Amino acid sequence: MLGRWPWGRAVHGNFMQLVGLTTPSVVTWDILFDDPSGQDEQFANGIRRSKTDVVLGGQGVEADLGIKPDDPALKHFKLAPLTRIEGDQSAIRSEAAMSVPHSPLGEAADIGFVDTPPGPDGFRREAPLVVKIAGNVYPTLALRSLMHYWHLTPDQVTVRLGDAVVLESSFVRRRIPIDRTGAFVINYRHALDGFLNYGYGETYASLYQRVQNRKKVEIPQLTGLIVLLGQTADGLSDFGPTPFSALTPLVL
Repeated sequence: MLGRWPWGRAVHGNFMQLVGLTTPSVVTWDILFDDPSGQDEQFANGIRRSKTDVVLGGQGVEADLGIKPDDPALKHFKLAPLTRIEGDQSAIRSEAAMSVPHSPLGEAADIGFVDTPPGPDGFRREAPLVVKIAGNVYPTLALRSLMHYWHLTPDQVTVRLGDAVVLESSFVRRRIPIDRTGAFVINYRHALDGFLNYGYGETYASLYQRVQNRKKVEIPQLTGLIVLLGQTADGLSDFGPTPFSALTPLVL
């Protein structure tokens, strides 16, 4: 139905409008859209029309490969840094610049950073919750998704390096243990078959069919959930070793 991967971003815009019908709490894309496309406006419009909180991926990069947070091109981007940081920030994973989705995508969706480097043995045993870019501390993709899920603003997140990230508001309080770098130890509990796992094409087709035919068609029940979109098909790039397999989809 959708042809060969990678699909045009107009497809992603249509998908966002369709998946919005299932009322997820957050839709998070563990895919980088840091190169401009002629279909970015269609994707951005789909994000806006979905009326769903959306997080796109960014990445910390070297100075000559990216853009600084104070660049005027980012004026209208949703890139609010965290300000309540306690402890020595020198151990936080740091980069001089960032690679982020181009406008209008960076204006339509929030941005979380995908920086999760492997350890010396190639395994990702810790996952950063924060990353420092040009002196500013930003949430990674996982933390930004949780902030949207619990409707938290940056001033309701406290990062105590070497202790915990504390998420606190009038209706939620969570404490996530972290090390001095701002990373938490990954609890590998499930392989891919331990998650609700839906193929993009099949989900798109079932949602589209329901809209077109106005009939009851079985669709994923995603209401109130965090939906992660990432690469899980064999032969794609975002794979790495975990306790489950030598090649596991890193969106997990």
